[in-house]
Amino acid sequence: MPMTFAQKLRQAARFNPAWKPARIYTYALDVNGEPIVDANGAFTFDISEVTVGFLDRRADDNFDVSVASYTGDSELVVVTDLPPDPSAIVWMDGLYYQLSDVLSADVLASQVKYKANSLPDGETVNIRNDAP
Repeated sequence: MPMTFAQKLRQAARFNPAWKPARIYTYALDVNGEPIVDANGAFTFDISEVTVGFLDRRADDNFDVSVASYTGDSELVVVTDLPPDPSAIVWMDGLYYQLSDVLSADVLASQVKYKANSLPDGETVNIRNDAP
């Protein structure tokens, strides 16, 4: 079976230090296709793809990450075979990122750029299934 364009990009990204390992999580769904929530009303997530990502903070270049995680807007690019989904959560470089907007996607649907914010330190994400 031939490789998808996204698979080729992931393979090439292994040799570029700007690209970091990433995991894309989407809402966990019950048998009726409804999102699963916990007792506190928070959504539960399942892993959808193991991939690579690139965090571009050029939009906000005045930040200090020596004290706490940067929580301002960033542009997060992921290589993916999935359609753009701004409700997903992305884990990359030890942090979870909440996506808010799809900024762009290429014609081959292999790279998607999102507007993203890292979740504050100590905030947890309910992961139901983390096995790819």
